[in-house]
Amino acid sequence: SQSPYIIKDPAFCQYADEIFRNESIEIEHIFIPIRELYAAAESRRRVTLAARNRLPRYKRLMKKFTSSYPKASGGLWGVSSTRAGVQESYLSNMLYELMLATSKTNVPITLINYPYCLEDSQYLFNKLTPILKDIDYQTFRLSFEEITNPKISHSFEKKDR
Repeated sequence: SQSPYIIKDPAFCQYADEIFRNESIEIEHIFIPIRELYAAAESRRRVTLAARNRLPRYKRLMKKFTSSYPKASGGLWGVSSTRAGVQESYLSNMLYELMLATSKTNVPITLINYPYCLEDSQYLFNKLTPILKDIDYQTFRLSFEEITNPKISHSFEKKDR
């Protein structure tokens, strides 16, 4: 098959129902990274604001007269406002839509806490076991230590760990 084995797409929430109804698509497992809601929203706000601040000065001035921000990978999703609560509401709704869509299937679901998954290799190994096949923990741990960088994740409050 030419299909990808793993798809990482937060927008899956928006089309999950359609994918589940498509009998030609086989889904083995769904992994959902989940983060404290304020921290998830704040991270997206910061990415969007950082992208805005990288714009040339004249474009930043133009943006003051509109409510939209530049699109940035990992930035605001589904909304244009950086006001507190707006992104949180959207993220909550998207998670609800995903949960509703997955509740209609028999596809196994695993929730993975972010950013904790960047800090504890045993935790992540245990969570990913359904797809790791013949990979043992020691092999996984070596790869985890080589590629994981917990410093790229910002903590926005005590609950966000």
